[in-house]
Amino acid sequence: MDVKERASYLKGLAEGISLDESKPEHKLIASLIDAIGEISEELQSIRSQMDEIEQDLELLDNEVALISDDIEDILSDDYDNDDDDDECEDGCCCGSDAFETLELDCPACGEPIRIDEDMFASGRFSCPHCNESLEIDMGDEDECCCDDEDDGEDD
Repeated sequence: MDVKERASYLKGLAEGISLDESKPEHKLIASLIDAIGEISEELQSIRSQMDEIEQDLELLDNEVALISDDIEDILSDDYDNDDDDDECEDGCCCGSDAFETLELDCPACGEPIRIDEDMFASGRFSCPHCNESLEIDMGDEDECCCDDEDDGEDD
């Protein structure tokens, strides 16, 4: 039997014995039974609120876990030390053929220039800021850009 049921039971007992509220002790008993009834209703309301709070807390806990996982993924992507692979050319011994964009400063005007894969492959392009004709020095094409001792050739 929960608290509310017990309070109802006590109220029923009091009504069953026909308490005479003109007597002080009967009035006291009736008042105590009413107070117990009100306390049991308040307790039930508090328990209901606690259940709602517990559900909200579980939802928040799940959201925090998802956000934490996202942050871990972002941080591991930013600091995975695979950034060196982005500088490799096609056919490099490290096996990376990734090329997104390269950003450098124009030697003539000093403004930043974004170089895409096609511009890089052609080796020649114009600065979009000063129209200076520029050429990319590919250096020694036999030399690997990843500083790997093994250049991919069989000995």
